[in-house]
Amino acid sequence: NTRRNRPIQKGRVPRTLTKGATERTLIEVNQLIGEAAIMALSGVAAEGYRISWELENDLALVKANKIQIQQVVVNLLRNSVEALAQT
Repeated sequence: NTRRNRPIQKGRVPRTLTKGATERTLIEVNQLIGEAAIMALSGVAAEGYRISWELENDLALVKANKIQIQQVVVNLLRNSVEALAQT
């Protein structure tokens, strides 16, 4: 299948992350943000940016679609980095 062999385009979430994206489960928000940051910000340090954030401790679990929320966070982080690069 040629789709599997295509490189991931910058700024696009791999399709494998979107398959079956309707299941809602209990998620830890801080863990989700950390995972999304790893996906979105890989390579950013090499460009000279230093990223830091503060998260609240002991947050309640949230029932949500993990994949969809991760996509939102990934897009927000990538858009932020792109905006910084333009200034």
